[in-house]
Amino acid sequence: MSKAWRLRTPRSTWWKEYQQTQTFDQFKCAVPFRPNTVSSIQVAIVGDEELVARQMSLEQILKHVEVFMGFKVIQRGGLENPMPRMRLSAAGQRTSVDGVPQIGAHYVLAFLQGFVDPRAACTLAITPVDLYPPQHYDYVTGMTDPGDRLGLYSSARLYVDHLSTHRLSWGALADCVSDCVHLHQMVRSRRLELSKAFAKLLCRESLKLCGAQECSLLYCLMNPLPETDGHVPEAIAQLPFSLCCICLRKLQWLSQVDLLDRYSRIPPIINSWFFEEQIRKVPYCVSCQNALFHIQYTYNTFTDTYIYIKYKNNDNLVIFVP
Repeated sequence: MSKAWRLRTPRSTWWKEYQQTQTFDQFKCAVPFRPNTVSSIQVAIVGDEELVARQMSLEQILKHVEVFMGFKVIQRGGLENPMPRMRLSAAGQRTSVDGVPQIGAHYVLAFLQGFVDPRAACTLAITPVDLYPPQHYDYVTGMTDPGDRLGLYSSARLYVDHLSTHRLSWGALADCVSDCVHLHQMVRSRRLELSKAFAKLLCRESLKLCGAQECSLLYCLMNPLPETDGHVPEAIAQLPFSLCCICLRKLQWLSQVDLLDRYSRIPPIINSWFFEEQIRKVPYCVSCQNALFHIQYTYNTFTDTYIYIKYKNNDNLVIFVP
């Protein structure tokens, strides 16, 4: 159930939570560009593009990012947006202590810096290869360069233990699919969960690269990552795919997109993945759009309350509210 615009349980005191939350004025000072000077978010693939396509629904992820952020999302590569391919052998290849092939995240960022478009709000790179930082840690799931508004994120560590007690590579899993229906179902489940996690990750990191900081007062995608026993890369999946009123104001100032128009475009895209997270939030948003929606409330004493929404183009959407 969605917790949109509800106060979080404070970890210490409300005053400390307030101090840790970035104000709108602080955000405007931190934004690295002026509104209306950028128009897109660019996404690049580092490594095997076919492997990324098998791991996650990249096209759907980019659609989610586009409607959520209000910026046009452009995938680099191909004839329209060419981009040189990086040889992974030049990225400091090595093997981690648990036997996973890795490349240096700092080497990849250095390569991508030469192809960053300053007209983009930010540039996000996705790789299926495990990453390691220059020092201190055996691996990282991502690394950013705030100066160039550039981020690199790896899918290698997400939801691997969900499939097996052993860390199998995606290539090994793909070879087993034809021999095991159960494993095939687990791979499909992991692909869906990984896609949903990356949709949240890219939206959250885009806001961070554009100057927004973590939010500690209300339930929000920008909340600090939930504390878990040990490091769990997929902890971001526990955050809601929605913004609080504080962060929503920041996003509106960044993209200069009318929030009512944004809400009218969101449901058709995100309901297939995040329906349950949105059912509490959408009624409040659409109720102020009388020009776009016809809303009818109906109650069934044997089941649940539900809201029937009819769009102007006669497409119907039923939103159940327990």
